[in-house]
Amino acid sequence: MNKFVTIALAFIASSSMYALLAIATPAYATGGSDSCLDPANKSNYNTTIQRGTGKISLKDGKPLCEAQDIVLESMNVPDTWNKKGWNETAIPQTKFASTLFTVPAGVKNFSKTVTVATPDACKNTQIDFYLAPEYQSITTLTGDDERNIQGVLFAGKGDCEKPTEVKDIKVCDTTNYTVIKIKEDEFDATKHSKDTDNCKKPVEKCNIPGKEDLPKDSKDCVETPTTPETPKPAPAIELPHTGLTDLFAPIMGAGSLTASGYYYLTSRNRKQ
Repeated sequence: MNKFVTIALAFIASSSMYALLAIATPAYATGGSDSCLDPANKSNYNTTIQRGTGKISLKDGKPLCEAQDIVLESMNVPDTWNKKGWNETAIPQTKFASTLFTVPAGVKNFSKTVTVATPDACKNTQIDFYLAPEYQSITTLTGDDERNIQGVLFAGKGDCEKPTEVKDIKVCDTTNYTVIKIKEDEFDATKHSKDTDNCKKPVEKCNIPGKEDLPKDSKDCVETPTTPETPKPAPAIELPHTGLTDLFAPIMGAGSLTASGYYYLTSRNRKQ
């Protein structure tokens, strides 16, 4: 009896152990056709990459057993890369940009297209799908193997245009009439003039009527003295001829006649 009990208890314990193992083991470990996929297994992802774009889906359309964060990342690749694949000339690399997204659990036939910013088209770059988190830099040829799903190197196309150097120019600052040096793209026509002669302070003009074209400090910018006109004498007024001359004329005339008479009478008397 005791043995039977012991055997029975052992059987029950063994059955419980298998039940616990079945519960603790993820479905993707069973390998069944309806099982989900291990999110940490990089081979469970199908990816394609173009410059700035990546597409990701899941193997056989099966869902993930657990959600997984994925990163699509662009890297700066040295200008000295020899464009012959993944080799020492392609490193070191530094992060340019990244896009983080999540592949949800339990979704069959999952597929997603993701974009990421890239360096200028004239620059070399590498685009990678990673199991998160992102990488800040890659310094060895195996530095990202642990979480790299897929990576593609892209060679730059064409020559990068050198940024145009902004020249220094001399201008007249018309707010204070001084010649200054500024960057050409800082020119402001409301307060700058490219003609430095405009920095000559404007000449203040004479405010005397008739001399407005003269500078104010000109010796000729003075009032012209005016000579007062000498008044012309008033014409003489002829008085009526009623003065003393007119008074004495008749008297003298009468006297002359009297004298003539006297001399006449005297001469006659002598002759007799």
